[in-house]
Amino acid sequence: MPERARYPIKVYDVRPDEHNSLETLPRLGYGDIEQLQAFYKFEIDYWYGYDRAKAGELFWGVHGFELKAGPAILQPQVRDEDGTPIMDSPGILLFLSWPGAETLPPGVDPSYEARGIAGFTEGKGCVGWGFGGESHIGAGGGPYTVWVSSDPEEATYERRVGSDAVRKLGWWDDHIIPNPIFQVMRKEGGGIPPTPVETEYLVNVAADGTATGYIAFTPGAPPGGTPALGLMRDGALVGHVMWVSGSR
Repeated sequence: MPERARYPIKVYDVRPDEHNSLETLPRLGYGDIEQLQAFYKFEIDYWYGYDRAKAGELFWGVHGFELKAGPAILQPQVRDEDGTPIMDSPGILLFLSWPGAETLPPGVDPSYEARGIAGFTEGKGCVGWGFGGESHIGAGGGPYTVWVSSDPEEATYERRVGSDAVRKLGWWDDHIIPNPIFQVMRKEGGGIPPTPVETEYLVNVAADGTATGYIAFTPGAPPGGTPALGLMRDGALVGHVMWVSGSR
């Protein structure tokens, strides 16, 4: 039985009607992740994504899998927190690892594997990697591990601190492979603290006026010689958040 997911994961089965594979693996619905995982034997690793993220932090989670027949291409997708495909350029950096791949450069984060290749989505919302017969699933699944890069620690926007990974991924039948859909997710438990509060908060406000997240200011001025984002009241620094300058 597959391990219970940390969050809901959907299946998007877009195989053509009357496709021969449906005789062996019947059409799957949105909620049939356990059936898909049991058939393909892939695993989801939460170590550097959901488990790494602290309450309220962003990370790359596995929103779902697109199951389609056709070209021999593994095509992971990336989506923003609201489910919108991320189409900016150069886009999002993803990694693909398998036994025998070249060594990845130092500093890859998350460091799920030491070997593999990297690819940007390049404004397409996905990456396409070709595969061959050696990546057909066996009794223990397939050879691939796929994950998304963390944002740099010096990012000036809200950082995605890590990524869950899909392990033992491979193809079956007419090049049918479960293509992971990675989505920006926020670790639960990071909402607005109970009132009353004694600390100053920088609050993210949604379009409907509700507060969906916060950053707590540390009371007082920052340590000497340390750059910070400061909160000033009546000419005096009353709080600060550690800050690293830079550009996105």
